Amino acid sequence: MTLAYPSAPDLAPKVLEAAQRYHTMGRWWCEMMLLMPDHLHGIIAFPREPGMRKAVENWKHFLATHQKIDWQRDFFDHRLRDHHELDEK
Repeated sequence: MTLAYPSAPDLAPKVLEAAQRYHTMGRWWCEMMLLMPDHLHGIIAFPREPGMRKAVENWKHFLATHQKIDWQRDFFDHRLRDHHELDEK
């Protein structure tokens, strides 16, 4: 996930609050989210339905609508297959 205008200081808390809200609502389980100046990294588990793609699309749409974030069209994901890969990340 990449933010087009992430340097606005007031956006960072709103992005992280939206991530926490999705976690609380059970739309994903967020182990960690790191917001960088122009993108973010997260270790997130997703329920089978609606799945990762739809959950991320909905979250990005929510932030685009409410915070006027112009998101990159897609995102890059890497599946962590075991606890060794999780520890590495």
